[in-house]
Amino acid sequence: MHCVTGRPTVWGGIGTMHVLNNGTDGDIRREVKYKIEALAPGGGYALNPVHNVQPDVLVDKLLAMINAVLEHGWFPLRDS
Repeated sequence: MHCVTGRPTVWGGIGTMHVLNNGTDGDIRREVKYKIEALAPGGGYALNPVHNVQPDVLVDKLLAMINAVLEHGWFPLRDS
């Protein structure tokens, strides 16, 4: 947990060893939505890969994560 402007902030959450390298686009979308729903209410969540992106993660999988964030991750959070 990091501290940004005096508030606790959760950083990461999207697995680079299972979800991003082996998951389908649908798996990635569900994982992003789940993490946002669980960690973002009230602010203080920076969604990104848990660790450095591993060499076996395809750019398409990162784009699937980014597209899911664009769909579900803006504040205030939308019901979807």
